[in-house]
Amino acid sequence: MYIKGQRWYSEGEPELGLGIILNAENKRLEVYFPLATEQRIYNIKNAPLKRFMLKAGDKFNSEQGEEFTVQDCQENNGILFYLSEADNIIPETELSAKIDLNGPLERLLAQNFDSPQFNQLRYQSYLNTRHYQEFAYKGFLGAKIRLIPHQVYVVSKVLEMQSPKVMLCDEVGLGKTIEAALITHSLIQKELVENVLIVVPDSLVNQWFVELYKKFNLSFQTINSESEEIDFSTLRRLIISTKVLNDDHTIREKLREITWDMLIIDESHQFNFAKTENDSIKFFEQVNQSSYASLFLSATPEVLGAKNLFNQLHFLDKEKYHSFEEFQQLITVSRELSQLI
Repeated sequence: MYIKGQRWYSEGEPELGLGIILNAENKRLEVYFPLATEQRIYNIKNAPLKRFMLKAGDKFNSEQGEEFTVQDCQENNGILFYLSEADNIIPETELSAKIDLNGPLERLLAQNFDSPQFNQLRYQSYLNTRHYQEFAYKGFLGAKIRLIPHQVYVVSKVLEMQSPKVMLCDEVGLGKTIEAALITHSLIQKELVENVLIVVPDSLVNQWFVELYKKFNLSFQTINSESEEIDFSTLRRLIISTKVLNDDHTIREKLREITWDMLIIDESHQFNFAKTENDSIKFFEQVNQSSYASLFLSATPEVLGAKNLFNQLHFLDKEKYHSFEEFQQLITVSRELSQLI
């Protein structure tokens, strides 16, 4: 029951401070909030207000800014009167309108908390959110593609890695771009990567942009030989042509200033990773060291010889591919197994 002079506060707008009831009749409730100098009118049956009551031991300020400690509280005609030290009696009408109900302790003391049922609902929502974050095939959802078994297998294996540094070598037409896009989409959905750099031949820049946008709803900026100036301060996801990266020193230095979470290089066999003094290779090395994931794509990884293939793999994983001789032995065994299969 609302009585003129009582102090109430808005649960939805605690920043209004402590309000005072001006009038309550005919289903109409008028409340004035001195702190915000605002007057609100509510339906008396469903007003989002909560009674402000102090208990013994609570501290409060009067309108004049004096601080008191509640010794006792008594009610008279619906109005609370607080007895403080030195036998001061302060009616609730003279309380300061400035109250702090944002902290957990203050909300608890003011009895401004949710019901157990609401807390349980919120807890279950957090659990469901966590289960969704842990869903192994989360990155496969939402893509406008028809999933093919070998692509699902490859992507699943890559996503199982702690920090994927891999080379995709499917033959032409088997979907290396789709696999790389699925991996990228999944890592972004899992919030493991944000800034993504994709390096492709000049003729494939637009193709990559369209594939990522139409099939995965991933928006990238592009730089090729026909591009105009780009704002690097807002750059987060970029598709850049190999030609521009090799030829434009200024752009390469601008890209160095960005922390890339993921690096993708299409037609990676076109780079000679043995030439560590090359500016582009130095740039790739810097990005690869700081990135969470790196993907190389090539349908003809051995077109320039087994040594070039080893250099690419050595660049990605120096610990696993540290010796060219051991790599040749591994290739020999793999070919024998392939023939047997």
